[in-house]
Formats: sequence, structure tokens, C-alpha cells
Amino acid sequence: MPVIDFSEITRETLDQFDRIGRAAVVPSTCGSKAAEVLSDAAAVLNDGHEQTHENGDPKPGIALPAVPEQFFDQDKWKELISRHGGRDKALHRISNPDPGALVAIRRQVGEQQSADGERAREEERIYRVGQSLVEEFRAQLIGGKCVATALHPPSIVRVTILPELHSDLIYNFEDDVAKGGGYIFRHIRIVKNPGIEHQKSDVSASIESWLVARRAQQGEELKKTLLDSAHREFGDHCTTRAFDAAYRRVYGRKRGRPRKAGPNNPQN
Repeated sequence: MPVIDFSEITRETLDQFDRIGRAAVVPSTCGSKAAEVLSDAAAVLNDGHEQTHENGDPKPGIALPAVPEQFFDQDKWKELISRHGGRDKALHRISNPDPGALVAIRRQVGEQQSADGERAREEERIYRVGQSLVEEFRAQLIGGKCVATALHPPSIVRVTILPELHSDLIYNFEDDVAKGGGYIFRHIRIVKNPGIEHQKSDVSASIESWLVARRAQQGEELKKTLLDSAHREFGDHCTTRAFDAAYRRVYGRKRGRPRKAGPNNPQN
């Protein structure tokens, strides 16, 4: 009987089997044992659940392509869809952040008082809207509001993505993939962590949201600069403890200069 290498069976393989029929790809000489192997592989890849991209079934978690409707600010997301002419185009846009050089050029053009400058300013504004949505989602994962699981090839065992890894990941919402820091995660599923809200004060949570929005709009800044601005924004409610907790969740560290900006966080 031909030998089936279990490690080579991927989700894409099983999807192909479903489209053309498993009976067509399992030779009769393999007998029922081959079918059992394929069923076992499907069970492992599905992690005991049917994985769905379209409807974001909450049982196994929300698939990355369905995240915008579940975790994004809906007013901003609808504006993005309208501006880009459809959901698929908006999803593609947030999945492909602009290189820092392109952002710098667009900002330079935007300083011109001309038709080109006006277009550049609007393009930069809508780009920032998209990136702020991604960064707000990232903050939820870093802060523990949500938990992400994924497959880390070549393993077919679903693993939990550690919160601190999200600082370096670039999310491809189209393809359900996240890459960064030397890791590649596929078939990502997001679940909410209902207990996390009891672990943070309301002030700290507000500061966290403010930090995420400011980071998306102005790029990376020194912690001292952010703290001074937070004091002006929140007054006496902004204690050092509340700010430090929020800063740690957003930047993944307690102190010092934030990480150098990546493709989705270009420097000013």
C-alpha cells in the first residue's frame, strides 16, 4: 500500500480534496485506511471545529478576514469601505501597509497648496484611518482583550500566539496570515477574553486607546513625551501606574524608547 506522509497534509490539501471529492484522490488500492488518515488530519487542522472565514463563527474563533466586522470601529471601517470602493479593496489596503519611503513622499506632496497636495492629504488621512484600525486591533491582542491561535507551519498543531509577539506581526487580513519577528502564522482565529476587563482600570483602558490612536497618527515617540501629553489629556486621572500599564500593553515594554517603526508604523 502506498505510504501517506501525514506531515505533508495541509489545510490547502484538504480544501482541494473537498472541492474535487476525496474519493477522486484516494486510490482504491489504499483502502479505508487512507480515508481514516485524511479524516484524522482534518480533525487536527480544524482543531475540533469547522473553520469558517466568511461568517466568523465564534466557536473556533473569528478568522482574520472576518475581524473588521467584529473588532474594528465600525464607523471607521465603513468609511474605509466607502472610500476604497468595496470591502475586498479595503481589506486589501489594510493588509498591505505602505513602505515608509512612500509615506514620506506622500506627506511632502501633501504640504503643497495645490490639487496634488490636496489629493495627497486625503490619501494620507484615509491611510491613517486604516492603519489606526489595525493598531487598535493589535492593542487588543497585546493587552489580552483578545487571544489569537494559529497554525505555525510545518506543524499542524494549533498554538496560541503570545501577546508580546503581536508587536512585530504584520497582519494579512486577506490571506489569513501574520508574519514578523521570524514567525509565520496561518489560519488565525481570534477569541475574546471576557475576563481581561476586570484586570484593568477604566483610566488605564482609556489611556491605552489614546496611545494606540496617537501612535497611528504620529508614529513612534519617546515615553516621556507621551507621558507629558497624557497628563495634559487626562489631567490628575493619569497616574504613573495607569500610564505605565497602558504603555506596556501598547508597546510591549515598561520603559525606554519604543521599538523602531516597521512597515505598518512608519516614522514621521
